[in-house]
Amino acid sequence: WSSDLSDGQPDLQLTAAPLAVKDKIIVGAAGGDLGTRDFIAALDGATGKLLCAIARAQLARTPELHNQPNQTMLFVFGL
Repeated sequence: WSSDLSDGQPDLQLTAAPLAVKDKIIVGAAGGDLGTRDFIAALDGATGKLLCAIARAQLARTPELHNQPNQTMLFVFGL
């Protein structure tokens, strides 16, 4: 599958590797220095459908990924 997350923003960049968490794919968009709106998004791993997107400006700080022996946790602060 492929998904267009640009929302009409031609300078939007997805430069980091996507993060697979169970049946979801987490991606981060950048390009704020080019006038785009940065965000973190979750997509359905099977279909590529956008499940949610959070504007980077809404976050109190950088999200953190914590790996435990049997689980991976993504903490998003400031929602």
